[in-house]
Amino acid sequence: MKDEDIARLRYLLPPVLRQFEALIGMDATLELARHFGGGELYIPKRVRDKNKIVQVIGRDHARILAHAFGGERFKDFANAKYALRRFERELTLARIKRGEQSLQSAARDLGIQTRRLRHYLNQESQEQRPAQLELF
Repeated sequence: MKDEDIARLRYLLPPVLRQFEALIGMDATLELARHFGGGELYIPKRVRDKNKIVQVIGRDHARILAHAFGGERFKDFANAKYALRRFERELTLARIKRGEQSLQSAARDLGIQTRRLRHYLNQESQEQRPAQLELF
């Protein structure tokens, strides 16, 4: 992931993920979304090695979250899965445009057809085109 891509796409993340990202970084936040997205996330008050969150993001990151949010349940974490898919799709589209990844490879990584990926690319390019000027 390139820093400029992350900065440009940060707005796609739900507010709770943006808070996590500010504390533990983007990589650990995306790992949380991959593992716990689609459901509720509980941040324990005490961090133990047996906690699932420790196994996913590591003890240091889990401690930071426990200090900030210990004992809280995030019910809106269900949106994280959708936000993660969109975030990864947008990062992949940026890599394709820069020529860093082929269409076929990107489609395989995202688990979608190349035709769908072309649709996303075309849709994005149409949004960037200036609107037709009115004649009168």
